[in-house]
Amino acid sequence: MYANQTLHSLYNRYMISEYSIRFNDPAYDFSMATYEQNPSVKYNVINNPDVLFTEIAPSVLAGELPDLAKDGEWYKSFLINESGAQYYQEIIARSNDIRFDDSSLDIDALVVMPVSGLGDVDNIYSTLEKYSNQDALMANRTPIFLWVNALESQMQDEQARNRFQATTDEIERAKHDFSGLNLIDMYDFVRNDDIQRSLDRGGPWGLIMKKAYDIAALTALRLVERSDSVSKDIAIIRNDSDVVVLDDSYFEKWFTDLRQRNDRYGFQGSSVFGSTDINEARYPGLNLIMNFILRFDEYTGDRYRFQAANFAIRASAYCQIGGMGRPYFTGIGSCDAMLGERLKAVTKLRAGMQNATIEDSDIIVAITPFLKTDWSRPLAAYIDGRNPRRAWTNWSDAKNGIKQRDEDLLLVGTNAKEGFSESISRIELHVSQFLSELKEEDAIVLSESFFGKDNIAYTADSGLVFTDNGIDLYRQFYDANVGYVLTTESDKGI
Repeated sequence: MYANQTLHSLYNRYMISEYSIRFNDPAYDFSMATYEQNPSVKYNVINNPDVLFTEIAPSVLAGELPDLAKDGEWYKSFLINESGAQYYQEIIARSNDIRFDDSSLDIDALVVMPVSGLGDVDNIYSTLEKYSNQDALMANRTPIFLWVNALESQMQDEQARNRFQATTDEIERAKHDFSGLNLIDMYDFVRNDDIQRSLDRGGPWGLIMKKAYDIAALTALRLVERSDSVSKDIAIIRNDSDVVVLDDSYFEKWFTDLRQRNDRYGFQGSSVFGSTDINEARYPGLNLIMNFILRFDEYTGDRYRFQAANFAIRASAYCQIGGMGRPYFTGIGSCDAMLGERLKAVTKLRAGMQNATIEDSDIIVAITPFLKTDWSRPLAAYIDGRNPRRAWTNWSDAKNGIKQRDEDLLLVGTNAKEGFSESISRIELHVSQFLSELKEEDAIVLSESFFGKDNIAYTADSGLVFTDNGIDLYRQFYDANVGYVLTTESDKGI
């Protein structure tokens, strides 16, 4: 149990969340109906400089680089004004947790890892076990902040409470077994009224993660204030609790890249979705699709955005950009993709708004730390004919605004391997969906570079179609019954 507390006492202790979301502000109007037709509308506020000006530190308008001491103090006042004194006091109390003080005074980063109290009971121990295999010194000095969350509406059910308790028990087991890790577990229950107010904004996920990032940022501020280290900033690394493969030198690579690029404030590691069981061999078509998504993102520049898990933002920059801002959109993507867009937009404002010399890749740097996370949602989308790359857009398709992955996985329903013709059809369907986002000439270049010119044909009208030669080549991969095979240059050496 957490500090010998009962689940009941945990629940009562942290049922104090309160947000002052300005849902009636016309500048923050948001329509889920419009979003379902065009997900990019969630960026409208970020792309409106007049609105963004009201959410960012004065240092931005002065053209100053992020400074954690200065911008952190401003962010405290911003939190009080925008989220209320009660919310602010909770953030301060949690960021003062003495367990953070066990960290080395010259830490480079802390990890924020959301843990679903009901959905991650089977994942969290194995994920932390992978972290325990990192370099012992680096693992010990890096706080891993476990943000264990559930919804108040869920906790009315005894079975759900038992499942939450099982998750906390797994965390306690990990703390005992992996004593070399610096694990800091905190618990949060989202109130029913906050859930209800967020449903027409995409659900409560953004509210959950905003609080976690705010705790991390103010913890970072406190740690650097008491340190004589040359370093005056700490990176907030976002990871997930369903990691199935973690780079053996994950921390080492993160810290090397953070130090070598101390002039940058946003970082995106390399990640793929997969499994460690027979599912990968059962769905060879999805193996190929996930490889193609990597190449697609590199080609289009989506590599230079935040994608959970495996990204980082320096605490100084998080404070300067006003964190996640006012949570007008609170659905999936509000805590990673939109945070990255805020960083890019504010950086360009600071440099003179339309400065064409600043590219996304100059702001969010692609770096080497690699991991693989659970592919349940992409797998369900792949089977259902939905775009695996957009598999999270139905995250809020549930009465409480958070759809658990096992709801989607009901679609799998069989242990049989997908048929060969079925696999070909799915690949053609999904790759055609991706390529339709590009100009025809770009789609041809990308598809031919990935599949080989003689193996496919592509037109905007017909989409991608395998040639006879391509079908024969894919047959070899299909019959091999292998798991995930990485094909892009950036993923070698895993």
